[in-house]
Amino acid sequence: MDKTKLFQMRTDGDFLVRLDDWRRHQPDIPSRAEAVRRLTAAGLRFSDLFAHFGALRDLMDTVYTSGRLTDTERRAFWRVCVQAANLASQLTPDDTEIEDESGN
Repeated sequence: MDKTKLFQMRTDGDFLVRLDDWRRHQPDIPSRAEAVRRLTAAGLRFSDLFAHFGALRDLMDTVYTSGRLTDTERRAFWRVCVQAANLASQLTPDDTEIEDESGN
């Protein structure tokens, strides 16, 4: 296991209110540090997933404009589909719950 590193951050009160509210909705009420780790990990997983969907969008634009995919583009399309599906399968129910600004 890697040795842990100290990381500090400054934030405003509104951020802490939202973080603490999120923490209270978790079954184990994690510490602030653990909450930031979990939320960051979920954000990074979503970032990877959105990057794959962006690649899919670009390939679909190619299909729309050219009317067909080359064999290389078709392989790339399916590779990105599989990668996106694999990333999506790693998401937990907590990762996929999205609250609006009112907390709903």
